[in-house]
Amino acid sequence: MALTDIPYYYKIEFPIQSIYSEIQSPNLSVLHDYICSSILNILTESIPEQDAIRLENIINHLAKTKKDLLLSIVNTKTERSDVRGFAAKLLIKNSYSSDLDEIITRILEDTDSLVRFGVLYGLEEIQDFDRIRKLFITDSNIRIQETALEILENSNGIYTVFQQIAQSV
Repeated sequence: MALTDIPYYYKIEFPIQSIYSEIQSPNLSVLHDYICSSILNILTESIPEQDAIRLENIINHLAKTKKDLLLSIVNTKTERSDVRGFAAKLLIKNSYSSDLDEIITRILEDTDSLVRFGVLYGLEEIQDFDRIRKLFITDSNIRIQETALEILENSNGIYTVFQQIAQSV
């Protein structure tokens, strides 16, 4: 499915002419605003669940095809932290494992805890427990640290294996 087919495929109303012209130009401000407002609608549950699922599918598609756009949302300090964190989660969830190190490094330059939680939950969804252990076990934010430990403890005993290895050394 082409990016330009999204408005027709999902029958979501937004300025189609603007989207087409913005996709063709290097300035993706309309698409940026559309993604941010869609994420906000998903987070605030201000739309029916079916529409939220459709919007998330669209954003997942954009996360795969327009990584720089989602990275710009994550790094926009004027955007709400919860929107930025959700964008970070979707970006991690939809990235190739070969791109993850670079993307995570660029995202974690931000010290906002909701953005960092977004990365943590994205890694949990793709079950990348090794990166969670490396990045978040010693995080300066206690809540993030505790959440990372909880994720690892609930991950089919993987964390206990790491504990046993560390204790036996």
